[in-house]
Amino acid sequence: MPCEVISGPEVAKTTLGAYPALAIGRLTGDTRWPLSGKHDGHGHYNKINGTLFLGWKGDTMRMRYDFAGFGSQISVQSLEQARQHDVGATVGISPHGCSCDASIAGNMHIRAFEASDPLDPLKLPADKGGAAYLGRVRVTLDGDTNMSQRTMVADHYLKWAFHFLVDADRASPSYGLPLRLYASWGVRQVFEDWHVGDPEEVKPDVWTMPVNCSVKSPACYVFENISSAGREIVV
Repeated sequence: MPCEVISGPEVAKTTLGAYPALAIGRLTGDTRWPLSGKHDGHGHYNKINGTLFLGWKGDTMRMRYDFAGFGSQISVQSLEQARQHDVGATVGISPHGCSCDASIAGNMHIRAFEASDPLDPLKLPADKGGAAYLGRVRVTLDGDTNMSQRTMVADHYLKWAFHFLVDADRASPSYGLPLRLYASWGVRQVFEDWHVGDPEEVKPDVWTMPVNCSVKSPACYVFENISSAGREIVV
């Protein structure tokens, strides 16, 4: 990805290192399989073609990915669960069926790249892996649509191994919104066509578990449309 440094952290940022709480965004780029924290010479990248839904409302964090040709993944976690290191539940929907399990990890924190993230109990300094603002850059995004093949000015944030670019062009229609998330040997996501607002207004069942889903964990009762009396857990 072509990248030119405009300024370092000595020039104040004008954006936040954050995702919108309620929004729908187009998602392209690619992801690595298997994900790795250290390059071992193995693995490959698969193209991404999907939609990201964000539904942080009240005390509940909701995320949904719809991937063309593969299916959907809906994750729900309460703020209290996050504070207690309870990862919540995830529904996987594919052409082969639907199941709900305890999540592998907690939901992405929309303010993870802000040093003041209220869900980060450690607040590590930047040189120990905490959130850092690195400065402003000019990049040519490398997604898979004509819209993403464009040059943008972005504020550059870092936390642990993840880099996060936020649109810093005040004249841009996506000013203040994420442009790219990437990590060495991990995801290389490009965001575009953001629509800020409650996804339920566009897709009322966006957070609903399908009626034919196999419930495989008690954690799945975080989904509002089932109850402990309504479904039997499949072991």
